Amino acid sequence: MQKYVACGAHQIIYKGKPDYSPEHVIDELEGLVHAARKIRCNQVGNIEDCDTEDIRRRRIEKRIKTELDLIGIGDNLKGKRYLFEAIYYLIENNVQDAQCSAMKILTKTHKKTHSNLIGVMQTAIHHAWGKCTLSVLEKQYTAIVYNETGVPTVNEFIYYYANKIYSHFE
Repeated sequence: MQKYVACGAHQIIYKGKPDYSPEHVIDELEGLVHAARKIRCNQVGNIEDCDTEDIRRRRIEKRIKTELDLIGIGDNLKGKRYLFEAIYYLIENNVQDAQCSAMKILTKTHKKTHSNLIGVMQTAIHHAWGKCTLSVLEKQYTAIVYNETGVPTVNEFIYYYANKIYSHFE
């Protein structure tokens, strides 16, 4: 345990802590895994050799899935797949620097019309807003939602999550 403390992994997480949340626990555990990997890689050689693109891709995919699950967008919703792919595309292309919109990529990949994709994704978002409690949504989705609709648009949603997850992996 001493070697993890040297990497800043000296947290004690308990439910009575005021800022406790399952996401905080996950973040801390991911930090421990990263610290352990860093130590192991430093013993072997170059850390870049250990941090493969495949590992990074899987971590990003897991984080996107977790974020969507937290607000109730389950695997049974067809729109989850498209939301997932759009968010992943933006993250892999540095969100703001993406040269082609995620929607263009999705329409080409799935051979669906733009309006069809938007409709399916918006249905998944509406499902989440109808299923989740307000307190969960306020905690998980901290962007502004306009009172007129009460639900984010597809673009607002995918850019919010792409930015949120991208900043976590920077």
